[in-house]
Amino acid sequence: MRKFIKHIVLFGIGFTIFNLGVYHFIVYPLLWENYLVEKEEWEPYHKIMFADSHGRSIYKDHLKVHGIYNFSSVSESYFDIYIKLNYLLECGADIDTIYLTADDHTLSPYREKANNLYRSIVYSDYKSYNKVKPEVSKGRYLFEKHVIPYFPVLNTGNSKLLLTVAKQILSGQAKGVFGKKKKGKSNKKSWADKHGRIKLCEKRFKSQFSFKNQSNVLKENLLNIIELCDRKNITVIGLRFPLSNDYLKTIGVTTYEARKVFIEKQKNVIDLRGVFKDEDQLFKDQDHVNGEGSARFTELLFK
Repeated sequence: MRKFIKHIVLFGIGFTIFNLGVYHFIVYPLLWENYLVEKEEWEPYHKIMFADSHGRSIYKDHLKVHGIYNFSSVSESYFDIYIKLNYLLECGADIDTIYLTADDHTLSPYREKANNLYRSIVYSDYKSYNKVKPEVSKGRYLFEKHVIPYFPVLNTGNSKLLLTVAKQILSGQAKGVFGKKKKGKSNKKSWADKHGRIKLCEKRFKSQFSFKNQSNVLKENLLNIIELCDRKNITVIGLRFPLSNDYLKTIGVTTYEARKVFIEKQKNVIDLRGVFKDEDQLFKDQDHVNGEGSARFTELLFK
């Protein structure tokens, strides 16, 4: 019995050390380093942009010139945005305006699972997290916030990431994962240079618009965001980000009608979806602008 307990303890220590190593050297640099933002970074700003990767592709420096802090992140949903907005307000942020994504796909049910709740939970308290996920008990919440991030092997959502990194390490390409991005042709590539663009558009369309109806829970959280802003006298401006002409044609009139929610709540929506439809060189893929596109987008936004 004593020998068995000894083995269990040794296994537990080894498992913990292994997980902390994976977190420190792989998961933190890739998932957390750019997601966690210190108060000193956003505190000077009274205007905040919240969006998913469409907003994330807009350079922070381009927006800071106009007094806006970009709090967008890849895969961000209205779940995550409510939590982060509530966090800023609880921390005493003096916000007068938010620019909030109102794109056609943002109320798609795929965002119920493809989101950042496993990360945005660090910005939450139980009250705000329970508002988003009322079915989660306090015990489970505490476990997911304070334990799961440091034990990435327990999180099945990390499996694809860890497998990709393992393959790159074995193939000698790990520097591309952890090192700084090289300047050069990777930054100069544009959507205009891509081959098979129609297939890429159809693939993106299938992932974002494969459901018949909008998500009720995402709509509820969008309404919660707007209601919170109304209580705090914060102006809400909807944003529809630029799309390439190929993707605009692929989407057609398909939408989950986030814009309609803004209009019903008497919020302005700035629609820039088609402003670059004849300028493929401003995109890095079918629905994200590149650096030049970011600069042009920011100019147009403030005209």
